[in-house]
Amino acid sequence: MWPAVMTSLSQLPFLLGSLMLLGVAVWGWRRTSAPGALLIAVGAAVQTLNQLFGMWTMAQLYLNHSPASYAVKMTIFAGLRSTAGMVAQTLVIVGVALLLRLLPARQR
Repeated sequence: MWPAVMTSLSQLPFLLGSLMLLGVAVWGWRRTSAPGALLIAVGAAVQTLNQLFGMWTMAQLYLNHSPASYAVKMTIFAGLRSTAGMVAQTLVIVGVALLLRLLPARQR
């Protein structure tokens, strides 16, 4: 049980970073109603769920599973996590692009 807890805790900084981004994005969206901030918030929420799922899968490594069944499950889970990560990062990038579009043009 102890190794499962420790491996899950190793993912904690990433989870906290996702939660902080989610909080700032939701605050920004509620303050400005900008669609870019909403996209960043959705991307951060997907990333937060992805981090929680990663912590759960790391704990499964040390709990009552045989190595063969773990390998099969983790192959499927790794594909899901990669897809969720790409979706989350795409949403954040598009959200930032939308927010940058709202900035005033630079005077020359």
